[in-house]
Amino acid sequence: MDIDPVKAVALISGILAILDKLYTYGQAAYLKKTHRRERILKKTFSARTTHMITATVG
Repeated sequence: MDIDPVKAVALISGILAILDKLYTYGQAAYLKKTHRRERILKKTFSARTTHMITATVG
């Protein structure tokens, strides 16, 4: 079976492009998730701190 080099290169580059897209999408989703988690932690932490300060002062 003869493999056409042009088709082989096109196929390989297509696969690489798909993998790259998936990787980038996964990275973006992961970053978004961790960022959201950080934001939630910051919110709860700051709320807790203000509550503690008001409880101590009041």
